[in-house]
Amino acid sequence: MLVLTLGFVVVVMMLVMVVVDASKLFLSRQALASVADGAASAAAQEVDTAAVYLGRTGTTLPLSPAGALAAATASVRQGAAIAGLSDVSVIDVTVTGPQVTVTIAGRVRLPLAGLVTGGSNDVTITVTASAESAVGG
Repeated sequence: MLVLTLGFVVVVMMLVMVVVDASKLFLSRQALASVADGAASAAAQEVDTAAVYLGRTGTTLPLSPAGALAAATASVRQGAAIAGLSDVSVIDVTVTGPQVTVTIAGRVRLPLAGLVTGGSNDVTITVTASAESAVGG
């Protein structure tokens, strides 16, 4: 009976470990997605003023790729700090017409994964978000 009880305790402990790590992973992904959304929104507001002054606007305001990258990077830095995330970086910022797509990655340390696997507790999460400039013709 003692062996059966010990076996049951081990199984329950392993289930708790999986739930704790899965919860940490899910919540970290949600936080990264929120940071990426903010970065895409900030980047979508970066108008290419040189193109506007030269009259190359068309039906929508042109966005500045360099400005979008700078705005996304600043937003990710600020958003990651507020969310308590570390090792978050901008992977890509793509401007296509009035739309901006931002891809970021962050490293998450799972609290209990290393106890079972004996390896690293770190998992890299990559998220992508898009936003479109609201100013148009």
